[in-house]
Amino acid sequence: MKTITLREVAHSRSGEKGNNSTISVIAYDMADYALLCEQVTVEAVRRLYGPITKGGITRYEAPRIGALNFVLEEVLEGGRSRTPAFEESGKALSSLMLSLPVGVPDGYVGRAEQVAAGRVEPAPARAPTRLEGKTVRLGSASAWSRDRFEPAPKWWSAATSTTCASTRCPKSP
Repeated sequence: MKTITLREVAHSRSGEKGNNSTISVIAYDMADYALLCEQVTVEAVRRLYGPITKGGITRYEAPRIGALNFVLEEVLEGGRSRTPAFEESGKALSSLMLSLPVGVPDGYVGRAEQVAAGRVEPAPARAPTRLEGKTVRLGSASAWSRDRFEPAPKWWSAATSTTCASTRCPKSP
């Protein structure tokens, strides 16, 4: 038996609704669904997300598509529009799920090895969004919030509601 990260066995999607986050784990290969059911448990997810999850965790099984779906309650500090913790938004939480260690047989070939050997195609790279010749990265303007203590710059609150919705993003002073 060897230990690898979940990202070698499955991919993940996530999102948020209010103060809750939904995280799906989907096996690359249907043969690995049993492994997911056995090892990606509510207890394992609670250990992984414990420091930020204040509510319950519910697991739903979707065997026909080889997936598990987890609902984490009270994980977003009041919801996306109420928290400065953008790095813990529901959409970002799937990356943490993929770091979960799972045990597989010694001969198991994970996704990275399969791609390197040419057995499967790598995921297509996505080009960054461009706006007037500048790269736009979602959340980049809110980088001040990462430590959760420093307030947003005064220029940001007035500029974001109209300027970013149009074709131009605000420029910092």
